[in-house]
Amino acid sequence: MSKAQQAKGTRYRVLVVDDNERLRSSVCNMLLERSQELDIRAVIEAPDGASALAAARALKPDVVVMDINMPGMSGLKVAACLKALQPSLPVVLMTAAFERELEENALGVGVRAVLDKTDLWAALPTVLHAVLP
Repeated sequence: MSKAQQAKGTRYRVLVVDDNERLRSSVCNMLLERSQELDIRAVIEAPDGASALAAARALKPDVVVMDINMPGMSGLKVAACLKALQPSLPVVLMTAAFERELEENALGVGVRAVLDKTDLWAALPTVLHAVLP
């Protein structure tokens, strides 16, 4: 099940997907705190791939920020499904175990960036500025 929170911006809807509730909540809070700067109007949370796909269909996010390693469907599989549904949707993956091969596989399915979770707070705003129109 997903939930959405209103933010201070006016333009973008961001879907955050991670099975780790604490990390997902932290990412959402960071985005909400910086929502005016990033022009985010809503932050949507989903705990897994199936919920992410349902939220993407129903709520039409402008960007997806998602963990790679999740139970059930991996972030790579969900990214491929999202890109099939909406080819122009920017997808950013995050991982605690960054590897070049993983990044190459992700870029191969249309992911726009792969971020190391240890650098997420510094890198995510910059990446969002780069991938959003």
